[in-house]
Amino acid sequence: MYEIKSITAGEEVYILQANDEKLAVSDAQIQEDLNAVPSLSFKIPQTNPGYDSLKKLESEIVAVDMDSENEVFRGRCLEDQSDFYNTKTITCEGCLAYLLDVQYPPYVHTGSVSLFLNDLLDYYNGRVSAKQKIELGTVTVVDPNNYIRRESEDYDS
Repeated sequence: MYEIKSITAGEEVYILQANDEKLAVSDAQIQEDLNAVPSLSFKIPQTNPGYDSLKKLESEIVAVDMDSENEVFRGRCLEDQSDFYNTKTITCEGCLAYLLDVQYPPYVHTGSVSLFLNDLLDYYNGRVSAKQKIELGTVTVVDPNNYIRRESEDYDS
């Protein structure tokens, strides 16, 4: 079971909590595919107090596994569709999709894999808001020479 909350303009609003029947959603599903950005989708009825707190591309959505208390999803509200009963189907994209918000200029990079990733993230973090910043974790990719050459002549995302 998950606990889901929305954070919009610094205000946290719970959308799903197991001990509160007003804070209920249906069909909550986290999708994680290989080489793809994770997604979260759920249906929220109009009676849920968090119904109006969800704003496209503004609301940050956080899902926590209640058993382990680990965060299992963090991202932003991407799409909402209402049905005849005003139940919204919410689709969220994971925070890795934030990297698509910035276009990188042409570059030539030589050095280690971790230095290359660090350079990309430094460029990215210099152009986004504080909530979209991404920090480099542990890099486990090993290159026998610890030296790579990457280059692009295009403006890539």
